[in-house]
Amino acid sequence: VIENDYKRDIWQYDTNDTDKNRFVKCQFGLDHSFGSMFYLSPSSKYLAIAEQTRLEIMDLEKDSSKEIQILDTGGFENKPNIAVFNPSESQIALGMQSNVIKIINPESGKILFTLTHDSHINDLSYSPDDTVLVSASNDATVKFWNAKTGKLLVSLNDFQNGTGMVHYFD
Repeated sequence: VIENDYKRDIWQYDTNDTDKNRFVKCQFGLDHSFGSMFYLSPSSKYLAIAEQTRLEIMDLEKDSSKEIQILDTGGFENKPNIAVFNPSESQIALGMQSNVIKIINPESGKILFTLTHDSHINDLSYSPDDTVLVSASNDATVKFWNAKTGKLLVSLNDFQNGTGMVHYFD
């Protein structure tokens, strides 16, 4: 992704065969007061672009994109903070400033379920087998969720000054 002068160009680059390099998409009118965040799925099939209160998911294999309205109000408190694809790429978890996590199917764009903390979401991580999502929040908790159902499995509490990062190790 190359971003410059309110213009975003998305390129696919093949280090083994430069003849396969190609321009994918150009989009104008970015709002740089909030910035853009880019997340690539593990196999590079999907590119998720989060900015302000929307999420765009591009299927780089099909040259198509879906724009998903994730919130109906703007503002910094509703801004996406972090996004992560699960290893099988059947879900993307989107952590928000407004203390919610939206679990989205990247193929359909459907919101599967919503999870909550008491403060904004700082980090997310899936287990290698796709069964658990771990979330860290400024509410001083780390939560473990069933990634298929959204059911809370475990909540670890009382981390001083909130929790910044999590990573799931097998």
